[in-house]
Order: sequence, then C-alpha cells, then structure tokens
Amino acid sequence: MRALFLLLIAACVTACSPTPKVNANMTDAVLQERLSAEIHHGMTREGVNSGLNALNVSEDWRLWYERTDERPPVQFVRLFPPGGFWPGNQSGFISWVDLSFVFDDGVTLSRTVLFRDGVRYVGDLPLNPPTRAPVRPFQPFPAPPPPPLDPLAGGTSF
Repeated sequence: MRALFLLLIAACVTACSPTPKVNANMTDAVLQERLSAEIHHGMTREGVNSGLNALNVSEDWRLWYERTDERPPVQFVRLFPPGGFWPGNQSGFISWVDLSFVFDDGVTLSRTVLFRDGVRYVGDLPLNPPTRAPVRPFQPFPAPPPPPLDPLAGGTSF
C-alpha cells in the first residue's frame, strides 16, 4: 500500500511539473553544453536562477550557501535522473549531479563546479553514504539525500 501511495505521489509530481532540460543521466559534456546556453560567467544570482528556470530545474532542489571564511557564496543545485529522486532499479541506487555556481566576488558567477554522487538503499534505509559529508544525517526513504556540508569539495570546475 505504501509503495502504491508513493508511486501515485511521484506520478503527480512528475505530471504537474515541467520536465527539466538537464538531468543526472546526461554526460558532463552535455550538461555543460546545456547549462552554457542559459548560464554564463559574469551573471548575477538572479541571472543564474533565471537560467535554471529556463532549464526547468525545480526550485525545490536549489540551496544558497552564504559566504564563510573558507568559501565564497554558492548557489547549489541537485539534479536527479529523469523521474526524480526514486530508486528505479533493482539495486536501489539513486544517483545525482550536484552543481555549485560560485560567486567569488559575492556578486557575479565566476565558475561552476560539477560533482557526481549517489547512495544505495536497502528497503527504505540508506546502505552506503555519498562521497561528500552531508549537512545532516540521512533519513529513511522517501526523504531525499541531504545536501553536502561543503558544496565545492571534490568537484570539477568549468
């Protein structure tokens, strides 16, 4: 019964929101090409958000990291495979791509950092943690994986 309920919720969310034009199943090269069509270095935070809107990236998966002594301000975005956050294969593995839009001067986009990660679930419990430390402990499925503590750790800049 619970699985049917979750499937109905996922179907409604998928049907009710536009399909993102970028997702975690795309290669890094394709992601970079699609992002560069809408988002450019030198854009403000509002410009980056407009570009993400044009790519139909849900605001639910965006997070702003304020400046710290160790890091400039960052606009964080998590992309999942088509269909969203759902263990759609028998192994229970959910993959994602994290994008961090870095504003070194605090105002304009200076670089983008891409990082791929994932977690395996057994039943509704996460079996293996992601590569980067999360901001809070993992919760059982269907709670989504928490964002990373450091959005710039281990990523590739472009």
